Amino acid sequence: MAHWFKELMTDRHLRRQVVLRVVFWTLGICAFVGLGSYYSYRESRENALSRARENFQKDVMVRMLINQPGGGYALPDEPSRPNPHRLDTPDQGNGAIGDMPFAMGNPAHMTKLMHDLGIPVPELQGHMASLRPLSPENAGDAWEQKALYKLGTGHREYWEVSTLGGHSRLRFMGALVTLEGCLRCHAAQGYKVGDIRGGISFTIPLNQDSFLTSGIHNVATTLGIGIIWVLGLVAILLAGKSNLNQLKERGLAETALRESEEQLRTIFDASEAGIILMTPQGIIRYANNRMAEMFGTTLEKLLGTDRSEEHTSELQSLRHL
Repeated sequence: MAHWFKELMTDRHLRRQVVLRVVFWTLGICAFVGLGSYYSYRESRENALSRARENFQKDVMVRMLINQPGGGYALPDEPSRPNPHRLDTPDQGNGAIGDMPFAMGNPAHMTKLMHDLGIPVPELQGHMASLRPLSPENAGDAWEQKALYKLGTGHREYWEVSTLGGHSRLRFMGALVTLEGCLRCHAAQGYKVGDIRGGISFTIPLNQDSFLTSGIHNVATTLGIGIIWVLGLVAILLAGKSNLNQLKERGLAETALRESEEQLRTIFDASEAGIILMTPQGIIRYANNRMAEMFGTTLEKLLGTDRSEEHTSELQSLRHL
């Protein structure tokens, strides 16, 4: 292999062909990896977005269900406590069921309690954020503040992909619309039915194991792409070897043709007979010195001349010699 590879790299034309093929093959592999990663990323992002929307709709339905009777019963202690920020609301009313005391919790607070109870899958746990928070913990972090601003301009949802803890995550916030029952607690804040007064956010990690560029998370795919790239390089080298053999064969054929022409030319020049080769149009392509002498001219002047009409009688007479 070393011998023909050295010959291959020595030939300037073949070396350029091999280099260009390697470059285009490598670019093709990179484009394949890039497109595959993009579509894998997009699919993972759409799956995460669907999960966020589904869980947001679930929370909204729970709020609407609790909102119909005006709230839900809550024990006056942890964890199912009434909203400490709305104890002045008349509808909070206290009571008892048998020996068990209770207080009426408003729908938003009851939804928050459900979140505080925890969910086996942490990323499906929503966080409530408000445009005019009664509780400091509902003010939201920096991203939620940006999402609340978007919701305040009329958007019903806002999402983006960001990096948290070194991993790509989708952050989603859906708008909470003020319902009739919400005015029991929030009319004093200036809200009207149909106003957006906050949102529920979800942070869902993207499935990075599906990315082609996820490194050690996808060793089999990375190894497979590497094998395909190496096989392509081997095919390029074999094609270069084939081209090298073709050039050798062509060179041998051209050398044999030149030798044959030189031998034929030697025979023609040494012949005592006049020999002339003409095209169908009467152009002299070849003649030997004897024929030039018979025309009474030099060989240089004779070659390339048009003898189709001129000296026709001479040629006809020469045929009889």
